[in-house]
Amino acid sequence: GVDAQLITFEMTETALPHDLSRLIEILTRLRMKGFGVSIDDFGTGAANFELLRMCPFSELKIDQTIVQSAAAEAASHRFIEFCVATASELGIEIVAEGVETPEHRDLCLSLGVHLGQGFLFGRPSPKAEIEQIL
Repeated sequence: GVDAQLITFEMTETALPHDLSRLIEILTRLRMKGFGVSIDDFGTGAANFELLRMCPFSELKIDQTIVQSAAAEAASHRFIEFCVATASELGIEIVAEGVETPEHRDLCLSLGVHLGQGFLFGRPSPKAEIEQIL
């Protein structure tokens, strides 16, 4: 009974099949039904531009190692700028992973990343605490 638009499936690197055409078919069917589909850990390993280009993702999540190094490393900073521009052009959401400090948050906001997840916003909690928050 939950609206499909409220659910986003997250594709992790370990869940990626070897058959790209099958992956595209499955993701397209999910998107046609209204579900969101996120590519996790973008910028590392198999979560790369080719996947983003070929698959109908609704969201891309920038890997925490890139987010956490962006203040000190020009390459990570530029990579986030690239991600923001690409996501904007493709019409998809962008999420920064590993936002642990106000500095991480502020940097992401200054670069155009308006969604984040990480310890700054909350730590893993027991089900009862989550239900209370909700």
